[in-house]
Amino acid sequence: MQNAASSNLNMEKRFDHLKTFSSNIAGMVHELKDLIKIHEILIYKEKLSSTKKEQLQKHQDDLVALKMDLQSIKKENENMDGQLKYYKKIDESINYEIVNMSVNIQKMKLDINVQEKKKIEIKKDIDEMKNKCSKSLKQKHLLDHNLSQLAKHKQGSRADVSTNRANRLTGHAVKVGKENTKGVTDKSAKGRTTVPHRGLRDAPKSEANRLLKGLCI
Repeated sequence: MQNAASSNLNMEKRFDHLKTFSSNIAGMVHELKDLIKIHEILIYKEKLSSTKKEQLQKHQDDLVALKMDLQSIKKENENMDGQLKYYKKIDESINYEIVNMSVNIQKMKLDINVQEKKKIEIKKDIDEMKNKCSKSLKQKHLLDHNLSQLAKHKQGSRADVSTNRANRLTGHAVKVGKENTKGVTDKSAKGRTTVPHRGLRDAPKSEANRLLKGLCI
């Protein structure tokens, strides 16, 4: 009886130990599950942190690339500003040249107008000179004609003078022969012949002067 009771007691103790062990195992299982969950959470957090780090690194790389792009854009803007300033200077110089050219063109137009007026005045002067020359030529032809007529008239007057002189000399010789006074008759003959001769010589000259005065008027 004692052996049966002791064996029952042992069985109960073992059963209790088994219960305790099973309960301990169940607690350990729960703890393991909790640890697994915690480990999963930590792994997830690590993944999140790693992804965040990767994303942060990526963002940092993107920021660096953007900064580099911004620097290049700034440099391009500076170059564009320099080119714009250069083109502005060129545009200003072109506008200045255009203004100068317009002023020079206006001056050239004024000079051309002045030259045209001078040409017109010179043409008028030339026409007046031509008219004067033509009038002078006509007057010259008329003067030549009148002079030729005067020359013919003078030659005729000289012929008449020589004829009259010959007649007078003949009459004078006859008179000298009659009076037989040579010295006195020579003086009287000179006085008689020179006076009418000068009158006849001066007559064509006065006529020529009169015609010349008429032409000048």
